[in-house]
Amino acid sequence: MANYPAPPSRRWAYDRDNTQVLYWTSVEDGVHEMAEADILKMQDEDSDYIDLIDGAPYPTAGDFVYLCFIFPEARQLDDVKLIAESYSVAGRLDEFAVERSDDTTNGRDGTWDSVASGLAIDEGYVARPNFRESILGAAAGATYKAYRFKVGIAADIAACRVVVAHLYGNEAGATDRLSFTDVAGTELAIDLDHEDIARGAADEITFYVKNISGTKTAQAITLAVEQGPSYGNASSWTLLSDDQVSYAQSLVIGDLAAGAVGGPYYLKCGPPTNAALGPLACRITPTVTAWV
Repeated sequence: MANYPAPPSRRWAYDRDNTQVLYWTSVEDGVHEMAEADILKMQDEDSDYIDLIDGAPYPTAGDFVYLCFIFPEARQLDDVKLIAESYSVAGRLDEFAVERSDDTTNGRDGTWDSVASGLAIDEGYVARPNFRESILGAAAGATYKAYRFKVGIAADIAACRVVVAHLYGNEAGATDRLSFTDVAGTELAIDLDHEDIARGAADEITFYVKNISGTKTAQAITLAVEQGPSYGNASSWTLLSDDQVSYAQSLVIGDLAAGAVGGPYYLKCGPPTNAALGPLACRITPTVTAWV
């Protein structure tokens, strides 16, 4: 498999966690709420896109296009990646800024403060392998409920097509949840990454699971390999084990008391000889039957 840089931190799966995604331009009234299918287009690694301009009035030089993410809980942003294009002519999109808010209700109202500005848009319709390259720092310094991209317009446009909009940071959220950790119970700072693997070979990563609840037991936990927003079908040859003997796409790990760390667990990746070249991804998703 080809060699691409590891992500700087964990990419947020905002296509599956009840995140509200809204968009609008500075020359129109109101906002548009993005459909689930279009959210996935920006979260994945394919070159499909979502158009953020919905008819006239069209932005001209000096205007902005906004793309906003309102999360179900406050999160601390670290890095971003934006791949976008203005239809058929490159150079019409200017630099973009990242802003944050704790009191917005629709992405447009409320108080917004700057996180980072002067960030470069990766212009074009090519997602792979660009989504792993030139990821930009946008450290918020604390947790916030909402973030938005403010995309500058350098010349008249009739379309702003977003191919990839990725956000990176550590996990946050509800107190009663599970976390992937190292043996000491320290949350993993970046995604699990097998890096280069030759087709027909295999690689294995060790990880642990912690119940970060202060009071509740997580009962009957199952881990499963799920095909995430990825090109290819890595989940079919990415397998889980707790004994390095039996491997499957799902693994029952039982109960974890409050604060307990379970493991080690093993994640084996074995791309077949005909696997597509390039970066591939899938997800490990935990299911808790009950919190008691």
